[in-house]
Amino acid sequence: MKSGTLREKLINGFAGATMLAAASVAGVSGTANAQDVSTQPVVSADECQLSSQEICDLRAAADAARDYAEANPGVGILIHVGQDFPNEHFQNADQFGRAFVNAFAQQGVEAHYFLWQNDIPNTGLTFYVGHLIHGQHNGTEVKNVLEAMNAIPEVSRQVLIMNGVASAPGITEPSGG
Repeated sequence: MKSGTLREKLINGFAGATMLAAASVAGVSGTANAQDVSTQPVVSADECQLSSQEICDLRAAADAARDYAEANPGVGILIHVGQDFPNEHFQNADQFGRAFVNAFAQQGVEAHYFLWQNDIPNTGLTFYVGHLIHGQHNGTEVKNVLEAMNAIPEVSRQVLIMNGVASAPGITEPSGG
């Protein structure tokens, strides 16, 4: 298979996966909003069977990041690892991921990273907060490195708000009726 063809498949598959994620998950904006949304896998099992291994790997990594964010009071970081490692700052994607985990820790927020290897030139990141993806449904769900670094304070505030509301005294489940 030609690399151009594989690249086109990845770009088309990634665009489709991004649109699926945007359509199925509400974005977290600067203000706290709680919505009753049901999340769907980034790529369905049927699509994974009909698609390339790269798309199936994306699904697995995205599901793992989302599952982490839903089960923990922190951020699931999906790192779309490009061909830009090693570089002058990081020898590999694991060092890069640990740097983002440390940046969230400095904000008082737990985080865990998940890697998805692909053949795109530059690395991108997606932040999962609870059952939501940080972004505005306009392509900002997958951020370049600078956008991701700049989003850390806002994502951290959102996590702290969500955790505070979930553990606030006096907040109880509504009674039936």
